[in-house]
Amino acid sequence: WYSVVDDGNYTIQEKKWLKLVMYCESGCNAESDKNPVYKGLFQWHPKYWNIFYPKDNIYDGYSQIENTVRKIRNGVNLYAYWPMCHKRYVTKYGEFIR
Repeated sequence: WYSVVDDGNYTIQEKKWLKLVMYCESGCNAESDKNPVYKGLFQWHPKYWNIFYPKDNIYDGYSQIENTVRKIRNGVNLYAYWPMCHKRYVTKYGEFIR
């Protein structure tokens, strides 16, 4: 999934964040089901995924990347959605600047 992110129309900061968080959340496994609740590359909660993206498959890595970027660009609180992994990003790269 790193190459998909690298080839996408994302800022350098977004690319760093996406790669670190998807690795942290799922080990870059789009079909990750390791958590009893959260699913996919970015470990979305199925309830919220279905509310926000009812036509998209939660296990589709492309959809996970695009919808996660859209959420970021719309100003979501990164600590609320990805608390542990976003904290790792901040420790490594500093705060995410919008």
